[in-house]
Order: sequence, then structure tokens, then C-alpha cells
Amino acid sequence: MGQGELFALDGATFQRLVALVDSPSLMELVQEIEDTWDENQRLACWKSWPELHKCLTGSHSDPKAGPAPLHECFLGNRYLTDPNGGYIVALLDANKLTALLTALEPPGTAWLRGQCKRLFADDYSDDWFTGLSELLSAAREFYRQAVESGHSVLFTSDEVLADIYAPGDHE
Repeated sequence: MGQGELFALDGATFQRLVALVDSPSLMELVQEIEDTWDENQRLACWKSWPELHKCLTGSHSDPKAGPAPLHECFLGNRYLTDPNGGYIVALLDANKLTALLTALEPPGTAWLRGQCKRLFADDYSDDWFTGLSELLSAAREFYRQAVESGHSVLFTSDEVLADIYAPGDHE
């Protein structure tokens, strides 16, 4: 599984990214953001973001399953690159963040553990679960700060979405 990272974007950077869709310069700007973005405006999701995303969607095979705001937590509401092309670049508009933050508030440790048992059976360790729970808490705080500052969010990952959500994976 590949690394994932969230970045809180100001309006100007958001517009620059949107303007570069279908341009070879898009990945140059993405690389610049990944290399230079302020640590207080980013959240490393490491390799556990796909499992948390599956918990939020409740699905092994559909990245847009579950409640609309929750499935946008990592994959946003628009792709800037083909998510099956080897590098995911997704945006979540600032006007969608409040709904996502509201949806992220109720899921607690018991809910997350229930989702893990349903989706992953007993095929995980306590340490793995603790890391996933910490990522959920960190994502809530990241989105809270993004909402307060009026930012939109960029998500990047060196993943192929179809590898994470393979058709026919068990539900």
C-alpha cells in the first residue's frame, strides 16, 4: 500500500491546481506542495488511509459507498488525475469541509472497532487498530483546522484506486 497525505490549501493554490488539470505542469505543482508545504497544514496518512477509508465507506469494493461526506475524507469530490493511473491527486472543495467534519465527529473507537471487525474480521492487531484510531482522530483535527481557516483540501497518494477497491472484493 502507498503513502497518503492531506494538505490544507489556500484559495490561490486551489485555483492553480484546478487550472492545471490536463496539463503536464500539474504534477510539478503537486510535487512542490508535497516537498514544501507547512507541517501545520498537512497530515501524513501513511499506509493506513485505505483501511480507514474502507471503514468510512463500509465497503471493500466501492470507494463512494456510505454517506457522501465520509467517502470524501481522503478521495475528495474531484480527481485531478486518473485515480487508476498510479498517483491519486484529489481535491475537496472548502464548501464541503463542514459537512465532512460534522460526519467525522460521531464515529468513535467503538464504531471504528465494529467496522474493522465487519470489514477485516479478526485479521488485525491491537497496534494496527490503535494506529487507525489515531489517524481518525488526526483527520478530525486536520479538517477542523481546515474549516476554521477556510481552506480546501488536497489528497495525494502513490496508489492505484482499483488496487485498493478491487471489484469483487468481499463486503
